[in-house]
Formats: sequence, C-alpha cells, structure tokens
Amino acid sequence: MKFSLITSTLGEDRHDKIVRLIHSLIKQKHQDFELIIVDQNENNDLKEKLKSYTEKLNLIYLKHNRRGLTAGRNLGLRYVSGDIIAFPDDDCWYSESLLESIKKWFVDNEQWDGLCGCTIDLDGNLTSTKWDSTAGEINKFNIWRRAISSSIFLKAPAINDIQGFDETLGPGANSPWQCSDETDYLLSLLSQNKKLHYDPEIKVYHLEPITQYNQQALVRAKRYAPGTGRVLKKHSYPFWFVAIALLRPILGTLYYATKMQGWRAKFHWLIFQGRLNGWLSSK
Repeated sequence: MKFSLITSTLGEDRHDKIVRLIHSLIKQKHQDFELIIVDQNENNDLKEKLKSYTEKLNLIYLKHNRRGLTAGRNLGLRYVSGDIIAFPDDDCWYSESLLESIKKWFVDNEQWDGLCGCTIDLDGNLTSTKWDSTAGEINKFNIWRRAISSSIFLKAPAINDIQGFDETLGPGANSPWQCSDETDYLLSLLSQNKKLHYDPEIKVYHLEPITQYNQQALVRAKRYAPGTGRVLKKHSYPFWFVAIALLRPILGTLYYATKMQGWRAKFHWLIFQGRLNGWLSSK
C-alpha cells in the first residue's frame, strides 16, 4: 500500500518545519510513500534546501506560482500515484509508526473510504480544535470535531468523483474565506456517499496554533472565521446548526468579558462576526 503525501508551502519561515516533516518520514517503519512538495515561494531557496533529501526518500518537488493552499494541493493531486492520499501541513510531523498504523487500519477496514485522526503537541495534548473522544463515522454535523487537514487519509479511488479543493477557500486564497477548505472537501465526499471514519487514536503532531491571546490571535480569528460561515452556507446547513455555531462564540465573548480577559473576549467576538459575515455574504 503506497501513500501519496501532498504538502503545499509558502514562506521562508516554513523551510525548517518542512525539514522536520521530512525527517519524520525518513524514520517511518512503512516506507512505501511519496512526498509531493508544492513550493509557492517566489525564490528557489526551498528547492536548494531539499536537494540533500532526494536520495533519502521519494520526493517530488513542484513549483507553483499561484498562491493558496488549495491551489497547491490541487496541483499535487495531479501527480499522485499512491493508494492512500494525505495532506500533511508543512508544520506537522509523524510518529515513526503512523503510516504503518494507517496501512493496517485500511487493510482491516476495507469498507471505509477514508480515515481521520486528531492532532497533538509534544506532550500528547490535543491541539487545533475540540476533538471528539470517541471513534465513529463522520457525518455532516460531527465533521467539525473529527477532521483537520494534517490527519486526513483517503483512498485514491474515493476522490475521483470530486473536482478537487475549492480554491476560493483556505489560507492564501484570493477571497475572505481563509479556512475550512478541508471540511468543504470532505463534505463533498460525503455528498457522494463516501464513508469516512474518525479514530482519536490516530495522532499527528501539530503544535497549537494559538498559545496566547494577543494581537496576532485576533488577526488569525478575523482571517479564518469567515471561511466557516462560507462552508456552512455552501453546504446548506440547517439554521439551528448555524445558530449554534454563532451562539458559542457569543457565549465565549460574554464569559471572558466577565473574567476581565479582554483579548480573549475580543477573540471570540471576532469569530462570531467572521462566521456571521461569511454565512451572510455567501450565495
């Protein structure tokens, strides 16, 4: 069973992180994989940095002048030759037994089209979102607690019926909708009756993106929240679900305001505003 791992990257500050991912792949117990790196930087510094690794693993380097994470992934999808497709972020990395565990799971569970796990930090603490603690099938409503791009593994035949990632979504896209691209992609698979499973025992290393609530956190909230609203509208979520998605950050705003935690209260307020604006502005 061969894996095709697609990593799209932009920014010189990501180069060392990609090397960390590569080192984790070199150590994998299961070595039947290809790493497809889509470089969206203007210069060729990353290409030079990767030259020393071409003999250590099956590395495919692609240059892409179009910006946007989803545009990079779509380019990478044209070059895959594996049985299982994954989308590791340039700042995530794998434990030595991860690919071996994924392979065994698919061998033992042939009825499923995809497997999703969670993300953890160096100490094993969950990161990135509030993950479900129990395994089970992914559906339209629980997908927000059961999937994130760096821990998605899909059978190659399962993705043949969809057109790829929506390039108006995700980091770097030429739109206000800078997140939820992977959720949109998986929702498209679910609409094609593909069966996706979530297992919290599948863990990918990915550090918590927000470690303190400051101006940088506010910028992130303002940038990413509209994408959630966009995907809620695009996939025709019922109003009750949208209302819950809007109510939670409102409650967070009120709670942290009473605790005199102004930065955190504003963070949740920006999430509310972004989700609402993304939902209202979407056709």
